Amino acid sequence: MCAAAAGCGTGQLEGGASADCASQVRLDDRVYTSHGFTNRDATRFAEADRAECHDVGRNAPGSVFPDQPAHVTAWSFAGYPTDKVLGVRFDEDSFGVYVADTVSRAESERIFQELRPDDLLSDREIALAEAVLREEVEEQRQQDATLESASVTVGSGRVKQTNTGETCDSGRLLHLRLIGAFPHIVTTGFPGASAEEMTVRAVLLTADAESGQVCLVGVKTGEVQPLPGATLLDLP
Repeated sequence: MCAAAAGCGTGQLEGGASADCASQVRLDDRVYTSHGFTNRDATRFAEADRAECHDVGRNAPGSVFPDQPAHVTAWSFAGYPTDKVLGVRFDEDSFGVYVADTVSRAESERIFQELRPDDLLSDREIALAEAVLREEVEEQRQQDATLESASVTVGSGRVKQTNTGETCDSGRLLHLRLIGAFPHIVTTGFPGASAEEMTVRAVLLTADAESGQVCLVGVKTGEVQPLPGATLLDLP
């Protein structure tokens, strides 16, 4: 976000202190602070002031708006009032989400959760994925599995045909991939398949992103890697 909208970061002050620079813009005397990014479409709205990062020296103020600030194009998101949230171009496909400092913390979080990319995991979803992983790892190690990596992606969808008896109907799914060697999992493969092609290399779990319930369990053979863009999880 720093390159897109404002200089930001943490600077070291004299005596070892530090000043933080929030990425901020200002429009109509209202200050907006960056909360993350989104791939939601936006419409060009207005020119906003861009904050500078003053993080050097004793008692450095951090993020400030100079008397003659640089400008950046602000964008609006359909359905969201511009006195609460603006977008600032991050790259060709995404915008920084800037929420007005006058908005409450709870509402700021709600706005960002609604605007964030569909494939971006929330902290709660990562915690749910880790809980699912712990249970699965314990079971697999009891079956002499050797585990190499675990990863998770998230997306929209519902599972209509479950093979666990649990449901995934919140509209958002966690897809976990546990890679390793699973000597006691047997698959029939396909006609003419070699022993290598029938060897299970990954266990695949689909869980509801709200409840954490696992509604699908599958396996994958052959060479397996984490999905592109997946979040790697630490093995328990």
